[in-house]
Amino acid sequence: MASIKHTIEYALLRATSSLVRMLPYRCALLLGRMTAAMAFTCARSRVRKIVARLEAVFGEKYTRHDYRRLAWLSLRNFAFTIIEMLRFPSTTRSWLKAVAEYDQLEQADESIARSGKGAILAPCHMGSWELAGKAVHLMGAPIFGLAAPQKNPLVDSYINQLRNRTGNVTITRGGSAAKEILKRLKRGEILAILPDVRARKESVEVDFLGKKANV
Repeated sequence: MASIKHTIEYALLRATSSLVRMLPYRCALLLGRMTAAMAFTCARSRVRKIVARLEAVFGEKYTRHDYRRLAWLSLRNFAFTIIEMLRFPSTTRSWLKAVAEYDQLEQADESIARSGKGAILAPCHMGSWELAGKAVHLMGAPIFGLAAPQKNPLVDSYINQLRNRTGNVTITRGGSAAKEILKRLKRGEILAILPDVRARKESVEVDFLGKKANV
């Protein structure tokens, strides 16, 4: 059952989503940039932790200013990704062709068609990963994704609606997800998964930026 906090968060998300779709693309990105700037200013302790982590990994290779800039760019780009996802209902193939390059996906699509089997796309959280999934779908590829549920059930449902309504089928992690994934792969569909997500439970341990991480 949704709490009052969840309801307020959901209402703010829906209002922001409506505003973002009404604005021209660059104006929407500007709104995302301003929001990210406010968050970056307010979350000073979090920024200090990020900078300290980068300094521990890279040492004196870069300056403190460089590390702060990297932290800022990461947050700004994340805000851009959210903006692009909220605009999914109005995103078209012609618009994508005007702002993005994804010609190499045609080669992957041909390879999958020849094999008669499905495929797994496993990129990192870099660039516009939400928009990339949308681009693959608009090219006609049968893509579906795997995602963890959000803490707010109302927000989680709305985000999945945005993806599913525009053709990007999303499977929620857990439960019978594995069975559904295997069924779709056998049908020749493409699973999109972002593997560089921390697993709270013990999973596959890898070396990441000088420490161990479960993915």
